[in-house]
Amino acid sequence: MFAKLKDDARYYFALRYPGRACTRLGLLTTTVRSPGMLILATQRIGNAYAQSRVRHGWTPGNFALRVMLIPCSVLLIFLTKSSVLNTAGVDGGVYLANGGNLILGVRRIGRGSMIHERVTFGMDVTTYESKLPTIEENVWIGPGSLVYGAITIGSGATILPGSVVARSVPARAVVSGNPARVIARDRNNAILRETLQADDAHVVTALQLGA
Repeated sequence: MFAKLKDDARYYFALRYPGRACTRLGLLTTTVRSPGMLILATQRIGNAYAQSRVRHGWTPGNFALRVMLIPCSVLLIFLTKSSVLNTAGVDGGVYLANGGNLILGVRRIGRGSMIHERVTFGMDVTTYESKLPTIEENVWIGPGSLVYGAITIGSGATILPGSVVARSVPARAVVSGNPARVIARDRNNAILRETLQADDAHVVTALQLGA
């Protein structure tokens, strides 16, 4: 759990301070100042608690995790207006928007993925696991998007802002619209994932550079 949070903090630091050397103080400052890190921390505590309860039942360690989870969940709702699914597998080095308003009912989120504000996965966090989407590595999802159903968003895919996605998306594809459709293939979104900008002009430019 802590190793993944450290990876998350490094990703946030690189986005906030591009080109600067990463220090322990910088990681700590970035963590404290990033509401998205609270979302990730809460999910990771909840995930550790859920897995440990299944494996070991009710133990003092599980009780401690549960106690940690309660204030984190309250802060999460108050500060970020977000909900997370404890059973989701979230890799280290993921970015969740500091703007919050995230409903994360998802099976998995892969390393290097960037998810902006006002994004919903799986409609709600009580959706049955068999109906949850899987987000693979290095995926970029723009603000105001909705992704639901037992679908897979392939590695390196780009979901443009405001898209509604109910079908699987191929790796490195770009989709847009409601319902979303593929508008480009084999696009490298690495440049897009190196900045916090999500306006239309920046997205188009970044994807053109990655063509």
